[in-house]
Amino acid sequence: MRMYKRVILPLELRQLVGPACMPATKHQQSHVGWRDWLIKVAAKKRSYWIIRNLDRSISLSLSDIKKNELMLKAASYFWSNTYNAFLFRQGPMSPVLVDIHILIGLNITG
Repeated sequence: MRMYKRVILPLELRQLVGPACMPATKHQQSHVGWRDWLIKVAAKKRSYWIIRNLDRSISLSLSDIKKNELMLKAASYFWSNTYNAFLFRQGPMSPVLVDIHILIGLNITG
């Protein structure tokens, strides 16, 4: 496993990119290049990203989201490919843009 040098970043940049240089796990190794590139570009483009409401999307691309296998199996039991919705006894339910906004915090207005 490769070890990467720890880089000290300004506070606002650390909040945007998260832990910048930590030992990469097998899952994170494909993102190391992206993270390095983003650190370089963020110094000049961060204010543009904030104005355009892109900062949250970019920071999500760096997050290390853990996969919950049991939850995925349970959810797949109720999923219908025909309706593109979850089918429950009370009726169908499908994710909408407001759900994305609530769960992930992305701006859905454009």
